[in-house]
Amino acid sequence: MVAEIGNALERDDLPQLRGHFRSGVYDLRRAIQSEFQRQATGRGDPKVFMRRDEPVERRTEIVFCVDISGSMRGDNIAAAREAVVVFQEALHELGLPYGVVAYNGRPLVLAELAVHQDDNREAPLGHLQANGDNNDTGALKVARDMLEGSDANNKVVFFLTDGAAVADTKSYVEQTEAETDIAVIGIGIGAGCGEVPNIYRSHLVVPNIAELARKIGELLGDVIVGNGG
Repeated sequence: MVAEIGNALERDDLPQLRGHFRSGVYDLRRAIQSEFQRQATGRGDPKVFMRRDEPVERRTEIVFCVDISGSMRGDNIAAAREAVVVFQEALHELGLPYGVVAYNGRPLVLAELAVHQDDNREAPLGHLQANGDNNDTGALKVARDMLEGSDANNKVVFFLTDGAAVADTKSYVEQTEAETDIAVIGIGIGAGCGEVPNIYRSHLVVPNIAELARKIGELLGDVIVGNGG
Protein backbone atom coordinates (compact mmCIF):
# COMPACT_ATOMS: atom_id res chain seq x y z
CA MET A 1 0.00 0.00 0.00
CA VAL A 2 2.77 2.46 0.92
CA ALA A 3 4.65 1.63 -2.29
CA GLU A 4 1.54 2.27 -4.37
CA ILE A 5 0.95 5.66 -2.73
CA GLY A 6 4.62 6.55 -3.18
CA ASN A 7 4.54 5.64 -6.87
CA ALA A 8 1.44 7.77 -7.41
CA LEU A 9 3.06 10.74 -5.68
CA GLU A 10 6.17 10.34 -7.83
CA ARG A 11 4.01 10.39 -10.95
CA ASP A 12 2.35 13.57 -9.71
CA ASP A 13 5.80 15.15 -9.36
CA LEU A 14 6.56 14.68 -13.07
CA PRO A 15 5.83 17.48 -15.54
CA GLN A 16 2.66 16.81 -17.51
CA LEU A 17 1.81 17.66 -21.10
CA ARG A 18 -1.40 19.65 -21.23
CA GLY A 19 -3.21 21.31 -24.05
CA HIS A 20 -4.12 22.69 -26.33
CA PHE A 21 -2.23 25.74 -27.65
CA ARG A 22 -0.95 27.34 -30.87
CA SER A 23 2.64 26.37 -30.12
CA GLY A 24 4.51 23.78 -28.13
CA VAL A 25 4.74 20.00 -28.54
CA TYR A 26 2.86 18.81 -31.63
CA ASP A 27 -0.11 16.57 -30.79
CA LEU A 28 -0.65 14.28 -33.78
CA ARG A 29 -3.99 12.98 -32.58
CA ARG A 30 -5.33 16.49 -32.09
CA ALA A 31 -4.00 17.51 -35.50
CA ILE A 32 -5.83 14.62 -37.19
CA GLN A 33 -9.05 15.63 -35.44
CA SER A 34 -8.49 19.21 -36.60
CA GLU A 35 -8.02 18.07 -40.21
CA PHE A 36 -11.28 16.08 -40.09
CA GLN A 37 -12.97 19.17 -38.70
CA ARG A 38 -11.51 21.34 -41.50
CA GLN A 39 -12.73 18.94 -44.17
CA ALA A 40 -16.21 18.82 -42.67
CA THR A 41 -16.67 22.50 -41.85
CA GLY A 42 -13.99 24.33 -43.77
CA ARG A 43 -12.34 25.46 -40.57
CA GLY A 44 -9.80 23.53 -38.52
CA ASP A 45 -8.56 24.14 -35.00
CA PRO A 46 -5.07 25.71 -34.89
CA LYS A 47 -4.58 24.71 -31.25
CA VAL A 48 -2.88 21.37 -31.91
CA PHE A 49 0.08 21.74 -29.57
CA MET A 50 0.64 20.81 -25.92
CA ARG A 51 2.83 22.42 -23.27
CA ARG A 52 4.52 21.09 -20.19
CA ASP A 53 3.01 22.18 -16.90
CA GLU A 54 5.11 21.93 -13.80
CA PRO A 55 3.16 19.98 -11.19
CA VAL A 56 1.62 21.74 -8.22
CA GLU A 57 3.10 20.22 -5.10
CA ARG A 58 0.49 18.38 -3.04
CA ARG A 59 1.29 18.51 0.67
CA THR A 60 -0.85 16.39 2.95
CA GLU A 61 -1.08 16.57 6.75
CA ILE A 62 -3.44 14.38 8.75
CA VAL A 63 -4.53 14.31 12.39
CA PHE A 64 -5.96 11.01 13.65
CA CYS A 65 -8.49 11.41 16.50
CA VAL A 66 -9.21 8.17 18.36
CA ASP A 67 -12.18 7.57 20.67
CA ILE A 68 -10.95 5.98 23.92
CA SER A 69 -14.22 6.30 25.87
CA GLY A 70 -15.47 3.39 27.95
CA SER A 71 -17.56 1.91 25.13
CA MET A 72 -14.36 1.23 23.18
CA ARG A 73 -13.24 -1.47 25.63
CA GLY A 74 -12.22 -4.89 24.34
CA ASP A 75 -11.95 -5.64 20.63
CA ASN A 76 -12.68 -2.06 19.56
CA ILE A 77 -9.72 -0.51 21.34
CA ALA A 78 -7.47 -3.36 20.15
CA ALA A 79 -8.54 -2.66 16.57
CA ALA A 80 -7.97 1.05 17.12
CA ARG A 81 -4.40 0.41 18.26
CA GLU A 82 -3.73 -1.65 15.15
CA ALA A 83 -5.21 1.10 12.97
CA VAL A 84 -2.99 3.72 14.59
CA VAL A 85 0.06 1.52 13.92
CA VAL A 86 -0.87 1.23 10.23
CA PHE A 87 -1.52 4.98 10.06
CA GLN A 88 1.82 5.86 11.64
CA GLU A 89 3.85 3.34 9.67
CA ALA A 90 2.43 4.52 6.35
CA LEU A 91 2.95 8.24 6.98
CA HIS A 92 6.42 7.62 8.43
CA GLU A 93 7.47 5.71 5.30
CA LEU A 94 6.08 8.47 3.10
CA GLY A 95 7.70 11.20 5.19
CA LEU A 96 4.39 13.02 5.73
CA PRO A 97 3.49 15.01 8.85
CA TYR A 98 0.78 13.64 11.12
CA GLY A 99 -0.64 14.05 14.60
CA VAL A 100 -2.56 11.74 16.93
CA VAL A 101 -5.21 12.83 19.44
CA ALA A 102 -6.99 10.46 21.84
CA TYR A 103 -10.16 11.56 23.56
CA ASN A 104 -12.61 10.47 26.22
CA GLY A 105 -13.99 13.19 28.51
CA ARG A 106 -11.08 15.36 27.40
CA PRO A 107 -8.71 15.35 24.43
CA LEU A 108 -5.10 14.29 24.84
CA VAL A 109 -2.44 15.02 22.22
CA LEU A 110 -0.40 11.82 21.79
CA ALA A 111 1.67 13.00 18.83
CA GLU A 112 2.15 16.60 17.77
CA LEU A 113 1.74 17.43 14.08
CA ALA A 114 5.18 16.66 12.66
CA VAL A 115 7.23 14.22 10.60
CA HIS A 116 7.88 11.56 13.21
CA GLN A 117 10.98 9.44 13.58
CA ASP A 118 11.35 5.81 14.67
CA ASP A 119 12.12 6.67 18.28
CA ASN A 120 8.77 8.29 19.10
CA ARG A 121 6.14 6.42 17.09
CA GLU A 122 5.44 3.84 19.82
CA ALA A 123 4.54 6.44 22.43
CA PRO A 124 0.85 6.95 21.51
CA LEU A 125 -0.06 3.27 21.77
CA GLY A 126 0.34 3.01 25.53
CA HIS A 127 -2.24 5.76 26.04
CA LEU A 128 -4.95 4.02 24.03
CA GLN A 129 -6.83 2.64 27.04
CA ALA A 130 -10.64 2.76 26.98
CA ASN A 131 -12.40 4.49 29.87
CA GLY A 132 -14.61 7.47 30.68
CA ASP A 133 -16.99 9.63 28.64
CA ASN A 134 -16.34 11.20 25.26
CA ASN A 135 -15.75 14.74 24.04
CA ASP A 136 -15.71 14.68 20.25
CA THR A 137 -15.90 18.44 19.81
CA GLY A 138 -12.99 18.98 22.18
CA ALA A 139 -10.86 16.59 20.13
CA LEU A 140 -11.86 18.26 16.87
CA LYS A 141 -11.00 21.69 18.27
CA VAL A 142 -7.52 20.40 19.15
CA ALA A 143 -7.08 18.86 15.68
CA ARG A 144 -8.32 22.06 14.06
CA ASP A 145 -5.83 24.15 16.01
CA MET A 146 -3.03 21.79 14.94
CA LEU A 147 -3.89 22.05 11.24
CA GLU A 148 -4.99 25.68 10.89
CA GLY A 149 -1.43 26.95 11.25
CA SER A 150 -0.20 24.61 8.51
CA ASP A 151 0.48 25.68 4.92
CA ALA A 152 -0.37 22.20 3.57
CA ASN A 153 -2.93 22.20 0.77
CA ASN A 154 -4.52 18.91 1.86
CA LYS A 155 -5.51 18.95 5.55
CA VAL A 156 -7.55 16.07 6.91
CA VAL A 157 -8.87 14.89 10.28
CA PHE A 158 -9.69 11.20 10.73
CA PHE A 159 -12.24 10.61 13.51
CA LEU A 160 -12.34 6.99 14.73
CA THR A 161 -15.32 6.20 16.97
CA ASP A 162 -17.67 3.36 17.84
CA GLY A 163 -20.89 5.24 18.45
CA ALA A 164 -22.90 8.38 19.08
CA ALA A 165 -21.11 11.67 19.61
CA VAL A 166 -21.93 14.52 21.96
CA ALA A 167 -24.84 16.72 20.89
CA ASP A 168 -22.98 19.54 19.14
CA THR A 169 -20.50 17.41 17.19
CA LYS A 170 -22.37 17.52 13.88
CA SER A 171 -22.69 21.29 13.91
CA TYR A 172 -19.04 21.75 14.84
CA VAL A 173 -17.89 19.40 12.07
CA GLU A 174 -19.96 21.45 9.60
CA GLN A 175 -18.62 24.71 11.04
CA THR A 176 -15.03 23.51 10.79
CA GLU A 177 -15.41 22.50 7.14
CA ALA A 178 -17.19 25.78 6.31
CA GLU A 179 -14.66 28.05 8.02
CA THR A 180 -11.42 26.26 7.12
CA ASP A 181 -9.85 24.14 4.38
CA ILE A 182 -9.85 21.11 6.68
CA ALA A 183 -11.74 17.96 5.68
CA VAL A 184 -13.18 15.82 8.50
CA ILE A 185 -13.74 12.11 7.86
CA GLY A 186 -15.67 10.02 10.36
CA ILE A 187 -14.65 6.36 10.70
CA GLY A 188 -17.28 4.25 12.44
CA ILE A 189 -16.43 0.83 13.84
CA GLY A 190 -18.36 -2.01 15.43
CA ALA A 191 -22.03 -2.27 16.24
CA GLY A 192 -22.44 1.36 17.24
CA CYS A 193 -21.10 2.90 14.05
CA GLY A 194 -24.51 3.58 12.49
CA GLU A 195 -24.49 7.14 13.88
CA VAL A 196 -21.34 8.13 12.02
CA PRO A 197 -22.99 8.82 8.61
CA ASN A 198 -25.46 11.13 10.38
CA ILE A 199 -22.66 13.25 11.84
CA TYR A 200 -19.89 13.26 9.24
CA ARG A 201 -20.58 14.20 5.62
CA SER A 202 -17.45 12.26 4.64
CA HIS A 203 -17.35 8.91 6.37
CA LEU A 204 -16.19 5.31 6.33
CA VAL A 205 -18.17 2.62 8.16
CA VAL A 206 -16.38 -0.58 9.19
CA PRO A 207 -18.83 -2.92 10.95
CA ASN A 208 -16.26 -5.74 10.95
CA ILE A 209 -13.44 -4.39 13.08
CA ALA A 210 -11.08 -7.10 11.81
CA GLU A 211 -11.00 -5.08 8.58
CA LEU A 212 -10.22 -1.74 10.22
CA ALA A 213 -6.44 -1.63 9.66
CA ARG A 214 -6.85 -2.52 5.97
CA LYS A 215 -9.62 0.04 5.52
CA ILE A 216 -7.45 2.73 7.14
CA GLY A 217 -4.70 1.90 4.66
CA GLU A 218 -7.09 2.22 1.73
CA LEU A 219 -8.47 5.48 3.08
CA LEU A 220 -4.95 6.91 3.40
CA GLY A 221 -4.33 6.08 -0.24
CA ASP A 222 -7.50 7.86 -1.31
CA VAL A 223 -6.81 10.94 0.80
CA ILE A 224 -3.12 11.35 -0.04
CA VAL A 225 -3.26 10.60 -3.73
CA GLY A 226 -6.49 12.54 -4.13
CA ASN A 227 -8.96 9.91 -5.28
CA GLY A 228 -11.48 10.59 -2.57
CA GLY A 229 -11.96 11.50 1.06
